[in-house]
Amino acid sequence: MRELINGERRQAGLPPVLLDEALCELAALKAKDMRDNGYFGHRSDGLGTMPELVEASLGSCSRIGENLAMNFPDESSVHRAWMSSAMHRKNILDEGYQRFGFSWVEMGEKGRIYVQVFTGEQ
Repeated sequence: MRELINGERRQAGLPPVLLDEALCELAALKAKDMRDNGYFGHRSDGLGTMPELVEASLGSCSRIGENLAMNFPDESSVHRAWMSSAMHRKNILDEGYQRFGFSWVEMGEKGRIYVQVFTGEQ
């Protein structure tokens, strides 16, 4: 996913984002929460929103963004879908983001849930 995102950013004349392990862990936590609690959305009854989760775990950031998707077979296909969506594309190409995390979980016959998290300066 890092290569896909940074390839798009390079084509747009933007600096790369760094893959951040702590953000990957938060993305995995969010994906598992959605799977385990049977929902798909940006707000969790247990975790709150991604900005709330990031700030509680890592401290304040200048900006925080999140992309969600489900039912795509692989990273390339979900990335193409995100780039075809104005709101998701905006997160990927936002010059204010310096770091990102990514994770996905299997949902059996229902496919996968994917989560991307982007942050600016801490």
